[in-house]
Amino acid sequence: MLNATSESRYALLSEKERQRLTNTMDSFGGKVSYRRTPDGRDQPYEVNIAQFTLHLGLKLFGFWRQSMRRDQSIFCIHNISDEIQQVALSDINLIGADHWFDLISGMAIENLSGSITLKLYQSVWLSNREFSRE
Repeated sequence: MLNATSESRYALLSEKERQRLTNTMDSFGGKVSYRRTPDGRDQPYEVNIAQFTLHLGLKLFGFWRQSMRRDQSIFCIHNISDEIQQVALSDINLIGADHWFDLISGMAIENLSGSITLKLYQSVWLSNREFSRE
């Protein structure tokens, strides 16, 4: 479990910056999910984690997010075209020591040097943590 000290070590934004971001999102009608911290405070849920846009061409949109503890990565890739698209897994740098799964379909990714095929407007969420549907 993270405590205030370990949580601030991973922080990209200060508490003041997080609060300003949350207030701005609220004022524009944005939805903010909160979680209860061990000390009883409500805090925006993982708004303060690494996220990067992937450059995959004009027909694919993707981004990568990493959990605050840096133990889970999610690569969200969306085919935004009306054509089938191939994504070379080497283009998104999946960590070879981990097992990867599509959180949407449940499909395991077996060959990290291969590619995945995305149908028209299909999305995948590739993660090194399998989602339990129990």
